[in-house]
Amino acid sequence: MATTLESSCAKSSSIPSRIRSLFWGCSLLLTAGRSAPLSASPQRQLEPASHSAFQFPSRRLLGSQRHKRSVDLVRPPRRRVAATVRLGEADTDAATAAVEAPPSESDNTGGDDGDEDLPVGSSVSDASVVSSLVGPLQSNPAEGVFLAPRTSHSPPIYKFDEDGIDVVTLDRVDLQRSGEPQWKAATTETEVPHHRTSGNKDIFCNRELEMRKIRAVGFDMDFTLAQYNVAFDLLGYRGAQEKLVYKYGYPKEILAFQYNPALFRRGVVIDKARGNFLKVDRHKYVKTVFHGTRMLNSEQKRTLYLEYFDRMPSFSEKHYVAIDTLFQLVDACLFAQLVDLKDTRPDLSFPPYSQMFDEVHHCVDMCHRDGTIKETVAQDPARYVFPDLNIVPMIQRYRASGKKVFLLTNSHWDYTHVAMNFIVGNNYEEERGLDWLELFDIVIVGSGKPNFLNDPNLQLFRVNTTDGSLANADLTIVDGDEDSIQRFLQKGHVFQGGNWKHLHKLLRVESRGSEILYVGDHMYSDILQGKRNLGWRTCQIVPELAYEVKILQQEKDLAGTIQRMRNEMQDIDVVLDDLKMQLVSLRTTRMRTPRPPHTHALAQGSDEHLDLDLDADPRMPHVVAHADHTHTHHQVNNYHGHDAPADGDADESPLLHLRHEHEDENLARAEQILVEQIHRWEAEQQDHKLKLKEMNWLYHSRFHPIWGQLFKAGYQDSRFAKQVQDYSCIYTSRVSNLGLVSPERGFRTVRETMPHDATLDMDEM
Repeated sequence: MATTLESSCAKSSSIPSRIRSLFWGCSLLLTAGRSAPLSASPQRQLEPASHSAFQFPSRRLLGSQRHKRSVDLVRPPRRRVAATVRLGEADTDAATAAVEAPPSESDNTGGDDGDEDLPVGSSVSDASVVSSLVGPLQSNPAEGVFLAPRTSHSPPIYKFDEDGIDVVTLDRVDLQRSGEPQWKAATTETEVPHHRTSGNKDIFCNRELEMRKIRAVGFDMDFTLAQYNVAFDLLGYRGAQEKLVYKYGYPKEILAFQYNPALFRRGVVIDKARGNFLKVDRHKYVKTVFHGTRMLNSEQKRTLYLEYFDRMPSFSEKHYVAIDTLFQLVDACLFAQLVDLKDTRPDLSFPPYSQMFDEVHHCVDMCHRDGTIKETVAQDPARYVFPDLNIVPMIQRYRASGKKVFLLTNSHWDYTHVAMNFIVGNNYEEERGLDWLELFDIVIVGSGKPNFLNDPNLQLFRVNTTDGSLANADLTIVDGDEDSIQRFLQKGHVFQGGNWKHLHKLLRVESRGSEILYVGDHMYSDILQGKRNLGWRTCQIVPELAYEVKILQQEKDLAGTIQRMRNEMQDIDVVLDDLKMQLVSLRTTRMRTPRPPHTHALAQGSDEHLDLDLDADPRMPHVVAHADHTHTHHQVNNYHGHDAPADGDADESPLLHLRHEHEDENLARAEQILVEQIHRWEAEQQDHKLKLKEMNWLYHSRFHPIWGQLFKAGYQDSRFAKQVQDYSCIYTSRVSNLGLVSPERGFRTVRETMPHDATLDMDEM
């Protein structure tokens, strides 16, 4: 395969020179009638006089301007911003952290709205907290370490990298015991990078979010605060196998199945009526189809999902199920294996595909409810849950910044109590207590999402944290003021069930859902419903994102090669399009039909009549100057190998000249040459397409051997990616990444573009 790819890249480099020869040949062929008949010496006439004047048109420019254009990116001047941090009463000196930032509008040098994001570790709020604990910072840029002033205590160390700040030690300075600390004001200079490289702990923004405007932050627990490993999946897989055999009467052969978590990934859509698994792009076109674990070919895929005469499927119909959370990988794997067994063993008795999926899902769900999974996890959580020591400091920062924090999970009290104790560091049963409740203002277990988010009539119960018993929680007696709510919560702030109205009332954000940020992993139950129904701001946890970003960085060269080959494919498309346009014009000439005078420019390969029409249209803004139009017209004609005709010479175009002065055999010869060139370039196009397909499959297999990139389906964004863009304000790989930034952080989105916005040439990618 490597040899094939290398030869493909080598061969593709010769395309521009071949294009030059072809266009010189075709241009001279169609202009040959000015001096001599084509039949005189056709081969000699096809030889260009010089290649140096030829310039192939850029297919990424807008409109008809098919000439190269360079765009200079001018960076604005930079200025120095000083952030001064007061040290308190012990010292009147100040620590000044100097950073470079782009100019704002106040400097009259351009810029955005004036908001400036300092690098992580350099913000005034972070520096203020540090200085109040340890005094001004001393810097050692060579080692990338900030050191606190020397005192009798061991100095705290702040290591920083592209992923954020890692606090190694943090000791408060006792000024009364240690005396006056020995330090001087230190200045740390850091240049804001022009381009940041994405890291696997970054927080990515789809929709601008000002955290200073958020009054309450909520968290889901499963696969958000608590991340599970494959051993956790196996508990549900084995339990579902046994339930299918001993409860539903499935053949005992399924007990020999082995769980394979790599068979599927999030974003795949299950067609439970047909036993198929689909990868769908953002436009709802099916790109990949598996029946069970067997891949279907293009013809089978087209027959099943592309030949709809009345409507396109939305994939939200009842017989489609999307894998919205990692919990559902167990359902998908077991269902696919059952589909294979049903197809290969007609002697065994199986229900229809749709019923089979419903029973698989019910069995897995029962394993979560009847204790098959959670009682086992409670015995030794460390075997099934990934520890993350940064979660507790993150939640504490939110509460210290004045935000209310709540937990909203579908898990019931008994399991939530076990999992949250493990998250805060209580690994063993004898260590478990209720201290973790101090992290949250409100805890709602057994919430029953998504119904919690869309049914305002569900009843709220208060949980007795001693024995797990329930009691009615009557919120009608609460007036809604802060004192009344606090008195209600003093009786216990752990609840079960209820609905969003109860939560909003307890948080005192009844009319403004945009003041709540909810963090979860489930696309439908956590993100989509909260965003669409309540207007919550949302943060989606996508654990697969860390690996995706890692592979994107590792395979930059391969991605660049694929992009260059796609650019060459567009070059070939332009060549074929122009050849076919010339062929159509030639055949039109041979028909000897009268042509109106205003179409002469079209026969010369010019788009002048289009520009004139736009200029005359009162609805269009007059942004194209006549001088630019004349320049464009001249470039287009030079591209075809002849000068633009004079104003009074419009009737002397090459095609009209051929029609009037040369015989039919000359036109036939020109047509034959064009047809041969078209066939030759169509073969080149097909060869290029096959090699590009091979390279693209190689690239996608780096992310997943079957389903490729999580956020891509072919060259388009995947259906899952579109949902993330539509409903997730921000997204990241793990919940503790939120603790790497300030609780007052403002998240900025990148500028979105459409194809007509792409005015820059991408040849150098």
